[in-house]
Amino acid sequence: MKKTELRREAERLYRKHCVSGKGAGHAHGQAGDIIRELEIAQIELKLQNEELRQYQARIEEEMARYHDLYDFAPVAYFTFDRKGMITEANRAAAEMLGIGARQLIGTPFLLYVVPPHRKLFHAHQHEIFRKSGRQRIELNLLNKDGTEFEAVMESRLEETSDRAQSRFRSVVTDISEYKALSRALQESNQLLEEKVSLRTAELLRSNAAMAEEIEAKKKAERGLKDLAAKLHEVRERERLELSREMHDDFGQDMVSIKMEASWICGHMDGDTSVLVRKAKSIVKNTDKCIQKIKRIASSLRPPVLDDCGIAAAIEWQCREFEKRTGIRCFFINNTEKMALRGDAGINIFRIFQESLTNIARHAEATEVKTSLQVRDGKIILEVRDNGKGIGDDEAAHPGALGILGMKERAGLIGGGIEITRPPAGGTLVRFTLSPPRNLMGSSERQS
Repeated sequence: MKKTELRREAERLYRKHCVSGKGAGHAHGQAGDIIRELEIAQIELKLQNEELRQYQARIEEEMARYHDLYDFAPVAYFTFDRKGMITEANRAAAEMLGIGARQLIGTPFLLYVVPPHRKLFHAHQHEIFRKSGRQRIELNLLNKDGTEFEAVMESRLEETSDRAQSRFRSVVTDISEYKALSRALQESNQLLEEKVSLRTAELLRSNAAMAEEIEAKKKAERGLKDLAAKLHEVRERERLELSREMHDDFGQDMVSIKMEASWICGHMDGDTSVLVRKAKSIVKNTDKCIQKIKRIASSLRPPVLDDCGIAAAIEWQCREFEKRTGIRCFFINNTEKMALRGDAGINIFRIFQESLTNIARHAEATEVKTSLQVRDGKIILEVRDNGKGIGDDEAAHPGALGILGMKERAGLIGGGIEITRPPAGGTLVRFTLSPPRNLMGSSERQS
């Protein structure tokens, strides 16, 4: 309570006392004023004493609470003087060192620090008084039976008016278990890193071996592709030679036979009617053989492909397919100015032939639409039928040798094949080729 408030309260009590007839209110003059002041001062002293007793009770209560909190705290608390002597220690601190709290009071803390770490504690003590704020240190301590354990100490200076009486308070935590776990974790991590390094080395070796194996497989695949290309080349060369041989040699021989049989028919008379009929039959059969030879020679290697180009060959094949199967075949072409060099033309033609063969065998179609176009520098061949449509399993079936052959031929010249089932039904075969310049030229005539 402030002094003015205390004075007013004393005067209030004095007036109350005078009203009751117990005070010096009947006195007059200077003596009465002195008596009045003395009685007021006496009341004021009583109030001050009562207030001091209340303060003392609260202080004692707070101190008791503080001592309880300090003593029963779950962590170890120490209080040191400037020399590092223990002035206070709670129960947790006593249990940590294995010594009673009373026995700790007045002993130097250095007794419980392992000798190699005592200089660390001195430096820590010096830093506390030199710097403000919390100071931290890790050091090894000894308990009563001499067992060494690792601890961390966090200290803070307690300021006092008398520097000589200043002290500092520390919280000490046993971190032996934490350190052991940390070392175990570090060892485990090191072991794991070693295992990872070993495994990484194994994986690197495995990857290197796998890379070599992949490279070997790629070489084998390139070899197989080269072999397939060579086989296709040899097959086409043989077909070309066989077609020419049948057309030139067999065809000429059959024409000669026909001419001779016709000559015999023209020079027979009299009773040779039977011979004439036989000769005419020979001429007729010879005509049939000539037509068959032409058809076989054309199927082996259509002369129109070499003479007029890929567009004319596809158009010719469309007419032949329609005659043979009765399936209507339409052809759209915008490549009048294009000519293909090398094996590109024959491979595209064989892809088209295989598409028609698959339609005739499996599609149950009544109509085929074929287009050969050049768009954005790409050659695009599309063959679309209105049949039952190809299934995904059929296109991917390993036994689909015709489709596999088409893809191989497309790959030989750097093209690609897509076989899909459009929403409208049927099957669409799309061949796309982005030809290098050495495969393309211009032609004055394409039929």
